[in-house]
Amino acid sequence: MGRPPFFEMTEIAATHSMLSGVRPPRPGRREISDRVWCVIERCWHKTASKRMSIGETIGALEAELRHTSNF
Repeated sequence: MGRPPFFEMTEIAATHSMLSGVRPPRPGRREISDRVWCVIERCWHKTASKRMSIGETIGALEAELRHTSNF
């Protein structure tokens, strides 16, 4: 598995970057599916009211788990 987001930064620098709207790039497609990446991006939406709720997030991730376990 890869490294965590912002691993190369101090905690303060990473926090500043996130508050400024900077997001880490998407890892390789083998690590994160298109559907999971979509969930991540929706959770990071600039407008808080457009972010997924925890219930929506859990539902989307459970659906992805069911989808991937069918293979």
